[in-house]
Amino acid sequence: MSKPTILGVHGAWHSGAHFQPLKEHLVQHGYKFIAVQLPSMHYAELDRPPPTHIKDDVEAIQAAVLTELESTPETDVAVLTHSYSGLPGSAAVEKLDKKSRKAAGFKNGISALLVIAGLLITEGISGFDWANGIIPPTIILSYIPSPVDGKTQIEISEPNPEPGPVELFYHDIPLKDAEYYASLLIPQVWTVYRTPVPFAGFKIVPSYYLLTEDDRSLPPEWQRLIVKMADEATLLADPKGLKLVVDTVHAGHSPFLSKVEETASWIRKSLGEQL
Repeated sequence: MSKPTILGVHGAWHSGAHFQPLKEHLVQHGYKFIAVQLPSMHYAELDRPPPTHIKDDVEAIQAAVLTELESTPETDVAVLTHSYSGLPGSAAVEKLDKKSRKAAGFKNGISALLVIAGLLITEGISGFDWANGIIPPTIILSYIPSPVDGKTQIEISEPNPEPGPVELFYHDIPLKDAEYYASLLIPQVWTVYRTPVPFAGFKIVPSYYLLTEDDRSLPPEWQRLIVKMADEATLLADPKGLKLVVDTVHAGHSPFLSKVEETASWIRKSLGEQL
């Protein structure tokens, strides 16, 4: 098969626009790159009501994957996630992995899961419960009226203004660029963290984790714990299962902006290129 299409899934508060520098770099090396907008942030843009479950984000990713698989039946899809989107991105693998697709008579499927400084938890657990009900100090919660009826209160999350998104996500890129990318951030509907993850795709497809050593949003020690717990869950389900392949980069929470070439090289090597 040809090089897989890369489906970029942004993290909390972000959008596909944050992947643009990485997309441009990968396109130069022969990859097709598609970015999906998650409804837990972009429901208004997508002309839909606010989501009520993490499954809304999962289904948006699956729909984008399936569209690509059906339009290019000889090409696989690699799902690239960042931070929060490791949860719905991993869940979106369900029934779209290569083995499941082959059993259904198709040649292509999701061939890899690529996780940048991301969350990974096993099925049946919510992000909120995984964190023992603790709201990280980097996050603030509030309520807004639902755009559907103007009365129902929707719980939303935003980056804590102290220290703020530049410090949390973009401290290692030029300030002007950091302020621009911070200006693109929008609130996220918090229910996606309060509802359980329906599937853990990292257990069944080759999965690669880029650990960010200078991360001020998701500290590297937390990331190592996430990797450890994911590997334990995989081996519990299948003693012969594949552990996460872990690489590190000396970067903050957004290496797709601060270390574009290194991040692209990690993706290319993870997908089988010899560099």
